[in-house]
This record gives sequence, C-alpha cells and structure tokens, in this order.
Amino acid sequence: MREIPTLDFIRDLAQAGVAPDGSRRNLEYAAPHTRFGDDVAEVDQLILSDAQTSGGLLIAVPPDLESDLIAELERNGAPARAAIGELVPGEPGSIEVAYE
Repeated sequence: MREIPTLDFIRDLAQAGVAPDGSRRNLEYAAPHTRFGDDVAEVDQLILSDAQTSGGLLIAVPPDLESDLIAELERNGAPARAAIGELVPGEPGSIEVAYE
C-alpha cells in the first residue's frame, strides 16, 4: 500500500489472519461498490477496510490546497498525513482502488 500510512507490523498481522471481524464485514459491505486493481493484494484490501479507524479518516481538498493541508497537519503533529488518491469522474457511489 504504497502511499497509505500504516503501522509497520500491520501487514504481518493481516497476513497471519489477525484482523477485527468488523474489518472483514466492512470489506464485504464495500465489495459491491469497489473495484480493486489486479495489483491490490487481498491482504491490502482487508487493511484498507480496517474497522479501527473511526470510519476512515480522510480529508478531501482541491489539488491546489493539498500541500498546504499536509504542511498544516505536520505543523499540528498529525501522526499520519499523506496524499493517497484523487477524486475522478466515474460511477457515483463507487470506489476504484489501484496502484499506479
């Protein structure tokens, strides 16, 4: 998961089958609305569906404000801050996950 900040040991735990049941339910719920690229491993799909993130803590801003937002998060000590994707035209209510 190239750009998504995670704790160093999360992948090993997920690969060992250690994950909250809520994460599995989240993935099952999102599956009909999500297209995962062939290069997105099943373990990454589970990690992206993590139930322990208060519903996924994402912030969307216009592209020209991205660097300002990340700098402000850094100034305020946010432990995780990264641009992980972009909004693009497509089918409403759907999510596409792919690595580029």
